[in-house]
Amino acid sequence: MNCGSECEDLNSYIDNHWTSSAISMLVSMCILMVVMLLLIFVQRVKAFEKAAIYSDEFETSDLGVSPLTMMTLFIILLGLIATLAKLKLVGETLVLALIACMLLFIYVLKLTLFEGFGPNFMLPRKRQDPDIAFDSMNRQLFDA
Repeated sequence: MNCGSECEDLNSYIDNHWTSSAISMLVSMCILMVVMLLLIFVQRVKAFEKAAIYSDEFETSDLGVSPLTMMTLFIILLGLIATLAKLKLVGETLVLALIACMLLFIYVLKLTLFEGFGPNFMLPRKRQDPDIAFDSMNRQLFDA
């Protein structure tokens, strides 16, 4: 109740030192982020390789962000977290790392669990026949 000028100072509520629990939480979130980032990067590389192989048979106009751009964004995100940690902004660093972890986790779930679903998540998308390349080759050979 009786608080002096030292207690009422605005800087008394700012937590600007790293405790061992905050460091362990940040390290575990960063490790989790790197694992999810690598999973996403590998999936993007495979998608671009598949599009390069089947570029003649399939329509590959919308491939999304390239793997190099995505890896650059990931490195910028991790650099921003490291910069905030170096500036001893404990709360801001942990909040940014938590938000990034949640968004990456949601995206990994989207890639793995909801891969076959369309935009309404109720009806599965029509998958293309795996033998479509052979069908187009047969049409070219025998219909000509």
